[in-house]
This record gives sequence, C-alpha cells and structure tokens, in this order.
Amino acid sequence: MCGIAGILNTEPMSELAGDQDGSTEPLMDGQLGALVNPTDVPAIAVTLTDLLARRHPNRLLFDPAELRRQVIEHFGFERFYRQTSVLVRALLS
Repeated sequence: MCGIAGILNTEPMSELAGDQDGSTEPLMDGQLGALVNPTDVPAIAVTLTDLLARRHPNRLLFDPAELRRQVIEHFGFERFYRQTSVLVRALLS
C-alpha cells in the first residue's frame, strides 16, 4: 500500500497531511494545511501539485506571514503557557 504518513512540508509553513488520524489536529482540520486521504495516491498527487502550483483553494497556505501568525496564535508558547497555567492552577486549588 502506498500513501502518506504524518505531515509533509511542501514549502515553508505550507503543509500536506493525511486526513484520517492525528495529523488533522496540528493543521486544525485543514485550516492551516491541506488534508488528503493517505491511501488515495491520485488525490495526494493532485493536492501536492495544487500546493506547488499555488492553486489550492485554501489561500492562507500561500500567505506565509498570516499563516505563521495563525500557527503562533494557536500553537505558540504564549497560548501553551496560558493553557498550562490554567490547568496547573486548577490542579493546585
């Protein structure tokens, strides 16, 4: 069987990942990257080609500054710190 596993970087901040496992979470269910069935080789080829040719419908993938801002907003240290602080306070109270 041929397919993709995990996340494939196609250019800085632009991602292609399988849509059937935990790979969807870091890409926020397709908001921050392209998701494709990992066993559908033709779909992988089309999606990868669309990304490389800058034809993918998710235009955010071609705006590195905005994509970076959103990635940091959702997964950056500040958010991690806030969420961890809330959890630690809840455990200690």
